[in-house]
Amino acid sequence: MRIMAIDYGDARVGIALSDPLQIIGSPFVILQNDGQLFDQIEAIIRGQSVSEIIVGWPLNSKGCETVQTRKIADFAESLRSRTGLPVTPVDEDFTTADANLCMREAGISRKKKKGYRDSIAASLILQHYLETRPKRGGV
Repeated sequence: MRIMAIDYGDARVGIALSDPLQIIGSPFVILQNDGQLFDQIEAIIRGQSVSEIIVGWPLNSKGCETVQTRKIADFAESLRSRTGLPVTPVDEDFTTADANLCMREAGISRKKKKGYRDSIAASLILQHYLETRPKRGGV
């Protein structure tokens, strides 16, 4: 089973997925935030055997919620009720800046950056989550 990470934005939504062993997070796709968003996310969940969803949780520099945080809370609750899957907020501090740095280092052109930034940010959120979450059972 995979974990899905979502970097929610008003125009675009970045999606990243873990590998089946839940070790590595990778960019998957960028979706337009439109009337088909939930249907597209649900199709990915079914097609990729997703068992858990994490959502980037933006806080301001003082650690307080913002207007965007409240939008994401509503989105996460709708997602939870539609899919029946656990939806966990995860701090997304600096992921957009880190995604920009990754793209610059990879030599991705300015024109293509818009298309990759959101899914790369989602993969950074996911990778952080995978590396810091409490280990389940076993060794």
